[in-house]
Amino acid sequence: MAKRAVTTRNHNSMSNSTPRPKWASTLTSFIEAAKEGFILFDKKLNLISSNHVGRELLGLPEETEGVGDGKCLLDIIPGIQESGTYQKYVNVIKTGEPFIDKSIVRHTDKGDMDLSIEAFKLGSGLGIIVNEIPKREEVEAALRKSEAEYLYLIEQIKDGIAIVKDQAIVFANSAHADLLGYSVEELIGMPYLETVAPEYRALISQRHNQRLEGQEISQRIEIQLLRKDG
Repeated sequence: MAKRAVTTRNHNSMSNSTPRPKWASTLTSFIEAAKEGFILFDKKLNLISSNHVGRELLGLPEETEGVGDGKCLLDIIPGIQESGTYQKYVNVIKTGEPFIDKSIVRHTDKGDMDLSIEAFKLGSGLGIIVNEIPKREEVEAALRKSEAEYLYLIEQIKDGIAIVKDQAIVFANSAHADLLGYSVEELIGMPYLETVAPEYRALISQRHNQRLEGQEISQRIEIQLLRKDG
């Protein structure tokens, strides 16, 4: 009897992995470039991986990328078990219901950091998005910078601009001061009606009262102003 050749295939030598789709690389690049921290945990809340911002905010070494380094959620955010917050993270995995938490995390270099953390179920594990909550001093500094930039722009405008509160001038740009022949310092605190020609003061007072009563009035009006030199 002729022997029939039989071809056997070693399944262990075949790759069981499927080619990685192109969109997966794009998604990974997007997450790594994001301004928020993205951190992934398994179902036992052991750290799996994190993007650069997440590692920076949580004080994790760069080597954490793609490997958990044996850390769990309790290592990264100490005190959440005592506060009862840890169980909320566990419940996210059990129920699929996300939640938002605010935690203080001790950074290895920056000390205590206030973080906003949004937790959501991801597969059988947990994903969290982390953002730093700006400190009060940083917010105030940003506001001061924004105000300075706004005032600079106002000063570059050639039209006269004045802000009146309680019938007194509280702000005037240089163009408005030049128009009236005053310095900016002289105008601040001056009753606005003193800069208006006498025959228009009654009209201005009437419009002011109408505005206080909530009446709709025209935004534009033509009047004559009174210069310092008359």
